Amino acid sequence: MPFKKAFLLIFAFATLAACKKEPFVPNYENALPGLWKQLADFPGAGRVRAYGFSIGGKGYIVGGNAGSGFNVIPLYDLWEYDPATDQWTQKSDYPGQAAEYLRGFTINGKAYMGTGYGMQYYGGPDAIPQNKDFWEYNPSTDTWTQKADLPAIGRENVIAFEINGSGYLGLGTNNNYDANYKDFWKYDATADKWTRMADYPGDGSFGVAAFA
Repeated sequence: MPFKKAFLLIFAFATLAACKKEPFVPNYENALPGLWKQLADFPGAGRVRAYGFSIGGKGYIVGGNAGSGFNVIPLYDLWEYDPATDQWTQKSDYPGQAAEYLRGFTINGKAYMGTGYGMQYYGGPDAIPQNKDFWEYNPSTDTWTQKADLPAIGRENVIAFEINGSGYLGLGTNNNYDANYKDFWKYDATADKWTRMADYPGDGSFGVAAFA
């Protein structure tokens, strides 16, 4: 009996050892939905509050803040990501004044963005207030063109989206977060014209999420 018990115990351990698997390494070429694959790191400076958009199957990241706390370092660089090659390419810098909290939309293969703010030190002498300037980016020529300013108070943290070829932008706040806005605007890219729409019916707000 002792011999049989010892034999069975050895057999059980041998079976478990034979069944032990190596760590699972996903095959990303045939990955199932829900799996993540690490791609090329973003080559620009680490940042917060950047703006991203996509045109023609490529992704773009522009602006943001590389500082921390009250030390704000505005960034104006624009980067293009090509998923076909997993490569980043730096493009022409954003020429507007404010680069943090940029917001906008894409229309007919071009990107439109503006508002936001940028400053070297929060509230310091180099502060750049909230802006209302608006810009068009053409990825086919890598060029920026200034468009009509938002005809309202300069602001940051707005909401923006596109519907049927028209851009919509509104809400937002000031630098001290003590004046929140509820006005809403429609942008016609062909005419380069803003038209005021009905105000947002809720309280003045900023940092709101939406979809179209």
